[in-house]
Amino acid sequence: MSRPLLISDCDEVLLHMVAHFADWLDEAHRVHFDIESGKFEGAFTRKGSGELLAGEQVWPLLDGFFREEMHRQTLVPGALEALGRIGEVADIVILTNLGDEAHPWRVDQLAKHGIRHEVVCNRG
Repeated sequence: MSRPLLISDCDEVLLHMVAHFADWLDEAHRVHFDIESGKFEGAFTRKGSGELLAGEQVWPLLDGFFREEMHRQTLVPGALEALGRIGEVADIVILTNLGDEAHPWRVDQLAKHGIRHEVVCNRG
């Protein structure tokens, strides 16, 4: 390898996700996501009842957001320019914590924002 390699996460590094996910949960599912809690587990409650959502209820919502609502995500200011400068001297790979089925969605989404680098999906 003759060039350095930059591996970058996608959500909240290149594209805003959390606020858009919270908006969608509120609009589509009447679920409040307490972003300020700093936690994922225990941060989701049903509006009206205040019922806490269990993890097994949250994961399908997160999956639904990525399957249907990725278009909501917006570019983090400066991310495209930074990738451009870094790409002059290094190879870039975008790592995303989505399953392999999401690879074409993520590649297309990033390309629409002008980001055209190798994308690697993983879980964990």
